[in-house]
Amino acid sequence: MKVKLNDQIISSDDLRQLIEELKNYIKWFNHEAIRKRVSKTSNITKPEFSDQLNDLLSSWHDKKEISSSTLDELIDELSNYLEKAPKMSITLAALPTTKIKIDLTQWCRKTLSPEMLIDFKYNRTILGGMVINYKSHIYDLSYRRKLLASRDKVIGALSNV
Repeated sequence: MKVKLNDQIISSDDLRQLIEELKNYIKWFNHEAIRKRVSKTSNITKPEFSDQLNDLLSSWHDKKEISSSTLDELIDELSNYLEKAPKMSITLAALPTTKIKIDLTQWCRKTLSPEMLIDFKYNRTILGGMVINYKSHIYDLSYRRKLLASRDKVIGALSNV
């Protein structure tokens, strides 16, 4: 089965956090399975997990029964996804909002690759626009580059002020 990530899972770090949270869920799940075998009642309530993990588990549960082995299989799939997914880095002049991150990620996953992971960075020296690192290419769409490219025009305009 191919894993489909929630739109909230944007970057490699987000996916690593999801894997760690899943590992904690597996510990709870195994502990709870032992408790059910030993005792007829369970006093421990299920811990709170993120919406991303709950979405992943519910979509995974639609396909397979949740067991220790299927959860281990899910961790392997997520680890493979992390290793093989195409990655992009986008540097912006300001910290992007969650909506901007999601919009850019949805566009990249629709246009470039459905498995795309995007790491967002912040560098105010680019003044505006963005710098994109994808595969072995750097696309500098920043205002800083545009200003430096038209340096003579900027100096001429400033001298007329």
